[in-house]
Amino acid sequence: MFYSLKFKLILFTVLVGLVFTGSIVVAAIQIQKKTLNQEFKLKTNNLIQLLSKNLINPIYNLKVNEITELINDYKLDEDIINIFVLDNLGLIISDGTEDNVLQDEKLNIFDEHKSTIIGNQIYSFEPKKHQLIVIKAVTTSTGVHLGHIVMDVSLQREENVILETLTSLIYLSLILFVCGLFITYFVALSFIKPILLIQKATNSISEGDFDIDLSFNRKDELGKLARSICIMSEKLNSTTVSKDFVNNIINTMGDCLFIINELGIIKSTNKHALTLFHCEDTFLVGKHLNSIFLDNVINDNSPIIMSGKECLLTTNDEKIEMSLSINELVNVNNSQTNTNDQLFVCIAQDIRHQKDIQNKLIHSMAEIEDSLKVKNQFLASVSHEIRTPMNGVIGMLRLLRTSNLDHQQLHYAKLATSNAESLLNLINDILDFSKIEAGKFQLDNTSFNLQELLADTCESLAQSAQLKHIELILDVSESKHSIVYGDPNRLRQILTNILGNAIKFTLQGEVLVKVHSQLIDTFETSNLQLVIDVIDSGIGIKKEKIETLFDSFTQADSGTTRKFGGTGLGLTIAKQLSLLMGGNIQIVSELNKGSVFSIQLYLTFDPDKLSVSNTIDISNKKILVVANNKNVCLSLKKQLDQWGAETNITDNMDNALLKLSVDTFDFLYVDIENINDDSLNLAQFVKKEPAFGDIKIIAMTLMDQTISTHEFNIHLFDYQINKPITQMSLIESLTLFEQHKKDMVTLNKKEPIQDINNKKLTLTQNEETKEYKISVLLVEDNYVNQEIATALLDSLNIHVTTVENGEQALSILIKNTNLLQFDFILMDCQMPVMDGYTATQAIRAGKAGNKYKNIVIIAMTANAMAGDKEKCIDAGMNDYISKPVDPEILQNVLSNWVSLSGVTGTLQ
Repeated sequence: MFYSLKFKLILFTVLVGLVFTGSIVVAAIQIQKKTLNQEFKLKTNNLIQLLSKNLINPIYNLKVNEITELINDYKLDEDIINIFVLDNLGLIISDGTEDNVLQDEKLNIFDEHKSTIIGNQIYSFEPKKHQLIVIKAVTTSTGVHLGHIVMDVSLQREENVILETLTSLIYLSLILFVCGLFITYFVALSFIKPILLIQKATNSISEGDFDIDLSFNRKDELGKLARSICIMSEKLNSTTVSKDFVNNIINTMGDCLFIINELGIIKSTNKHALTLFHCEDTFLVGKHLNSIFLDNVINDNSPIIMSGKECLLTTNDEKIEMSLSINELVNVNNSQTNTNDQLFVCIAQDIRHQKDIQNKLIHSMAEIEDSLKVKNQFLASVSHEIRTPMNGVIGMLRLLRTSNLDHQQLHYAKLATSNAESLLNLINDILDFSKIEAGKFQLDNTSFNLQELLADTCESLAQSAQLKHIELILDVSESKHSIVYGDPNRLRQILTNILGNAIKFTLQGEVLVKVHSQLIDTFETSNLQLVIDVIDSGIGIKKEKIETLFDSFTQADSGTTRKFGGTGLGLTIAKQLSLLMGGNIQIVSELNKGSVFSIQLYLTFDPDKLSVSNTIDISNKKILVVANNKNVCLSLKKQLDQWGAETNITDNMDNALLKLSVDTFDFLYVDIENINDDSLNLAQFVKKEPAFGDIKIIAMTLMDQTISTHEFNIHLFDYQINKPITQMSLIESLTLFEQHKKDMVTLNKKEPIQDINNKKLTLTQNEETKEYKISVLLVEDNYVNQEIATALLDSLNIHVTTVENGEQALSILIKNTNLLQFDFILMDCQMPVMDGYTATQAIRAGKAGNKYKNIVIIAMTANAMAGDKEKCIDAGMNDYISKPVDPEILQNVLSNWVSLSGVTGTLQ
């Protein structure tokens, strides 16, 4: 809706006037009311003070008539309604009437103020009655209290005065308001009229009519605006943009400008182009544009619209690199030919300076790339040179631990292995950090079992926690997804770094791993949001150190490095890996109370292709869990309840016996971290007491703790699971022992973590009579590594033939007869004479005979930098194992290729 400026101005004046006059009226009434109240109070105060002095003697001598006369004298005042004189008890002595009708009565107003009336003068307003009641104590000059005076004063006169004033102000405001409206109307007309004239004039100018009339004389801003418009109109009417002005702009350009026609003929140019050619104005006119550029910028005699094309402009004495742009002009009338030509504008910019800068940048980038290449080569060389002896150290220590050592010697070997593996982890961290920093780190996405990965990772770190008497708890009750798609190795690395860090900095208490997952659906697949909270009761982190915690080579303070060790790279790598996986890591910590590391990652879950995690139905089972740690009990209860069981938990044996005596349970889980009489007595009591029925007792133990054969033989325990408790161990304990309860000692779950590397890979055949079914050619130049690999392969029932370089490998393959058929080749990469890459390419080319062109070649190398695996695959190798060689990884890789290649042998 449109409102004119005049209407808006009047409406604004009306609103301002209403607000202004209303404010004045309200303020005036308030001031007058306050003034009248003060006057009434002052008058009443003077009257009651004077009356109290005059009544001292009559009240003292109890002269009622004299009191009445005095009251009547004061009641002659037009504002006084009534006066009462009271004694000390508040009884009326006189009410001012001849008969004193209210004598000896009590006033309510006196009772209300009795506690505060002595020594004070009380004012009581009664708004509904428009009255002011004043109470005054009557005392002698010596302070003797004789009684009280109650004076009732009317405020009606005050109200009348205020009403008269309000009426007068309203009339006055209305008069002023009406006058203001008239004034505003005429003022609005005086402004609106010239504005309308200016509007009309600007409309005429926009239509090309510059003959306007703005002859009104004003000295204000409207007058100045009118004069400015008149001046502008005169200039527009008398002038146009001059040709000289345009030529000056063109000639001051720092670029060459050519105007050409549709045939490419130059029609005109600017001064800068003439300066480059050292020629006169007409020298370039009439020439074809291709004649001054080495490149044919116009083909088929038709200019092409282009932008930023690099070409060479040839002058009399040099060639200049130019960036050429051609744009079409609108059709104009050519005054020389009187024909309508289609013209084009060509702008050629000198880019020699930019080219110099670009070349310098390219040179600098080349230097940086060379520097990075040298750095990567150095790291690769250092990595290879360190991993080669590390492979020997760790391999020999593993072999040593399989030999017959006494307890002290085994302890020393374990310590040496642990330190060697710590050094290897440090090397891996540095290499991973280098890969991430160089931007060459790539994720290897594949499908994997999420629940198994979480369980394996926690179990691998359980012993380090349990050696410190720290409870490690895994709670996956809020994660119901099993087979997912992502990079399992990097997820394991993130969790290992964070969890290992929590265990390292926790001196007592517990470390809780809580896992939560939920689906975030997309169009094609389902993205799985995975949140892993690692909660510890460790030393905590200062608030000011949290922000720098994920920086490279940074720890909370220098003292932690001295006390706990580490480079500070683990958290940095974990953070970077989580970012690469689309997530993040956050931390909340309180000094001396613990920390919460929250890992958030995104994986892929496809319900059409991937199965969900294994669950069981135990809805008809009752389970009792006895454990000292509250979170152990709660995590088990949540998981078992989720599967449908009715679960009870308790933290001591007495409560357990009480629960067993009042209810019937199918399973009893007992935490026997330290075997003691209480837990054994509980198991014995439950097993011997017929009232408990056929209850199954499962012992929850440490990773390296094994229930003795005796306890199983006497059926004291039906099953044993190791902590931390995983979904799989729970499922097995609830289902498998029914089939194997007679062989429970042999089903003691997984071997303790510290014994995995200590485990000797056994053979099915007798050592004296064993026959090898698989034959491997080992190409390795390092003697120690030869010994280690031979021992590992021999333990897997594999025959090993060893050579020292690629040339020897080719030679033995050529000479090899059918009596000894090689099934695999384990190839080192860095070797003298002929390296592994060259040897592999030669084998694939048939230089070792057609029989071995497609043999499975597995790289077994200390090269572990980014791209080393790809380099091996590109060279023709089938798989890749990095040194130091992990026996389990070696066995898995060989087993995989045995099944894929159709080799008839088996690994033990």
